[in-house]
Amino acid sequence: MSLLSNKRIVGILLFLLVLLLKLPIINTPHHWDSLGRDIPAAIWILEHNFNPFVGDLNVGHPPFTFELLALSFLIFGKSLSVSHLLVVLFSFLGIYFTYLLALHLFDEHVGIIASLLLFFSPMYFAQSGIPQIEIPFTALTVMTIYFFIKENRIGYLISGSLLVLTKEPAVILIIIIILFKIFKNYRTRDIIYKDASFYVFPLLVFFAWMLLNKIYLGWFLYPGSIGYLGFGKIPIRFEYLIYQVFFQEYRWVLTLLIVTSIIIKNKGWNREEVIFLALVVLIYCIFFAFMEDIRLPRWILVCYPLFFILGSKAIVDIFNKKSYIVMLILVLLFVTKWTGDRTIRSGATLETNLEYLDLIETHREAVKFIETNYPNAVVLTNWPQTMELRYPYEGYTSIKVNAIDIETINESNFNFSNVDIIYYSPQSRRPKVLLNAMKYLNTTLIIRFEKNGKYAEIYRLNKP
Repeated sequence: MSLLSNKRIVGILLFLLVLLLKLPIINTPHHWDSLGRDIPAAIWILEHNFNPFVGDLNVGHPPFTFELLALSFLIFGKSLSVSHLLVVLFSFLGIYFTYLLALHLFDEHVGIIASLLLFFSPMYFAQSGIPQIEIPFTALTVMTIYFFIKENRIGYLISGSLLVLTKEPAVILIIIIILFKIFKNYRTRDIIYKDASFYVFPLLVFFAWMLLNKIYLGWFLYPGSIGYLGFGKIPIRFEYLIYQVFFQEYRWVLTLLIVTSIIIKNKGWNREEVIFLALVVLIYCIFFAFMEDIRLPRWILVCYPLFFILGSKAIVDIFNKKSYIVMLILVLLFVTKWTGDRTIRSGATLETNLEYLDLIETHREAVKFIETNYPNAVVLTNWPQTMELRYPYEGYTSIKVNAIDIETINESNFNFSNVDIIYYSPQSRRPKVLLNAMKYLNTTLIIRFEKNGKYAEIYRLNKP
């Protein structure tokens, strides 16, 4: 047996690789949705006896990741390292099952190349350090597909059920699996009923969750999530998503190789399982094209493992013994995209690479400055800075600072003379709201923290 096809050895090596490269971020403060949704939801669940119906937080997603975070906090304590190590574990599962799926469909070379390209791709590598639902969702997707193709029913039952309890779009994958199974066995009706009825079980789990939502919270699906659906500009959004998956950050090289391999080699591309992977990618792109707000490229991360498997097959088809040289070149190209100097960007869009760490660094320095020099000040700011100042468990401050969110006040009635300082960052959710208010206030810049185009500023409010 080849060393690269020894699943245990490869698994250990991949785990050590992920752990080694992600150790530097395990004490990094939380960021964006992990800061404003995932961690607060987990703490709420922990403090309410693991009640999955997350009160007034309206997290907008099923509870599996939040429950698992809460359990981790219970066992190991509420710390930054615990939440980060959990997402690192799911990151490993994502690349390991990418290897296993490619190994099963093709060979060990495709498996190794696909798993490494996935891990070193800028967005996957960045998301591997952020404790939010995208990496668990991606890992469980690959696991569910692997168990489905391997016809491992117990594995599929567990992973598929956890998948639909992680994020709502998982239902799409389960439906594709059921239809694929029916189409594959359409000549044998009893097999259709037997297999499809089994593979539908995760859907029943999801519908049960919806029903409980209705009973306890008054809605089947979180209204805010449904509000993202829209039917305008679908072709434009679809084009954007296709670009995100198939062309951005040197992925156009793999797309070109896939097309070349199909045309020249035409070896194995017509297999049912290969077509299945391609259909899942395409259908997810179509689904997300119906979302009015696609500012979050991480939504499409779920397609990456499947795309990299297909791309790695093309590499091995075309280059054979030189495949690992091509892989190394691509990894190096990916690494060049890990950093950047984007300035006027929402913090969420910075998660496509490690630029989100620049934002965290400037915000952490700003909060530490406030904590040290103005611990009793009333701070006017906006989200996510309010979370950074109010909650020490987010990793920015050791004390609770009195922070006021500009978006929650009525400016015409608000007494600005009660404000001491203003904390501004162009990478906040809606920076213009705070900027517009500052136009009519007498302020003096105290200090500015900047790194690679990302910055945070502290202003003194000059009172009459």
